[in-house]
Amino acid sequence: MDTPITIKRWIGDGNAVIVDCGFIPSFAIMFEDTEGTNPDIFFYSKIWHDDETLYAIKLTGSSGEVTRMTTAATGLSEYETVLEGVWVPNPAGGKDQFRIPETYSSTQDYGSTYTQSQTGNTVTCAARTAAVAGTIIRPTTRNGYVYELATASTTGGTEPTWPTVIGDTVSDAGGNVWTCRAEKVGKHGCQGLKVGATAQTDGDFTTLVAFKSSVDKNVGDAGDLAETDIA
Repeated sequence: MDTPITIKRWIGDGNAVIVDCGFIPSFAIMFEDTEGTNPDIFFYSKIWHDDETLYAIKLTGSSGEVTRMTTAATGLSEYETVLEGVWVPNPAGGKDQFRIPETYSSTQDYGSTYTQSQTGNTVTCAARTAAVAGTIIRPTTRNGYVYELATASTTGGTEPTWPTVIGDTVSDAGGNVWTCRAEKVGKHGCQGLKVGATAQTDGDFTTLVAFKSSVDKNVGDAGDLAETDIA
């Protein structure tokens, strides 16, 4: 099984740094070149953070001192803004737009602005205008397509029979007009670690190596295992 590894390098500017790893790391090591002394080394574990709210263990290169970092500003913390949605054509042309589908509701007023939330991130979606992609919905029974609001009216009243030919339109009982789109599922955002502002020094060169474990198993007390047991 492959174990994803990401290596990122940067020069600190005194502010927190978002490191996009493409995954939430199980473990990470960060080296900070302190110019003239041994590097400071930070050890981060998702298990430590989840179980003990521990943001890292720091080995100070100049003194050998080991310190538990107990705040996000002084250590490393999980960072995730990934949203799951679909890509739909941009009505103004150019690149497709990323939208988060709602499940169709016959009581939703699709002529109004509404708010949708996913994985702790909030996105506000307004009804369609000439230059902005409109509301995207999935039918209550998913069929492999999504539907884009072309003309907003009012509450639907009843769910329409959804077309399954891309580009075809249908009106619901409230007069909202929907265009059939391919369900091009995708993700948008960042997964990785946030390095606290005081976990690095302005001007210092920093390297972070992050891993995602393919096996994460608690085998219990080693004293309970016989020599022939495989941990």
